[in-house]
Amino acid sequence: MLYSILNPQTISFIGAVIRNRALVKTYSFFLWVQLLVALAMGIVFAIALYKDSFRTTIINECTTRLDELQNSALSATSATRQTTQQLQDGCTSVFNQSRIGFIVSFCISLLLNICTSLISVTRAPLTAL
Repeated sequence: MLYSILNPQTISFIGAVIRNRALVKTYSFFLWVQLLVALAMGIVFAIALYKDSFRTTIINECTTRLDELQNSALSATSATRQTTQQLQDGCTSVFNQSRIGFIVSFCISLLLNICTSLISVTRAPLTAL
């Protein structure tokens, strides 16, 4: 509750309503901090997505979970059960597609963050009522 009252967006809204430039500058500062943190985390995660050890771990875990799911859902004599290689191929395909999806969504999010940060800096100074 306290965070929702004292968060930067609330402070900036109050600053805009009462036309207090210091509170609006605080909001602008936090937007830039948010942009830098999002950029750093996105870069670290993108690097992790392209590391072979991370990729192998995710694909092996996916294959194991899908195999466990099949074992619980199908009887042992069922002929529709997929092989481990088929499961691994499916997990690899999903991983590669989700990696591309992450990069695209990260770029869009970064562009939006940059736009909001630039808008907060380039706005004309607030004038008195």
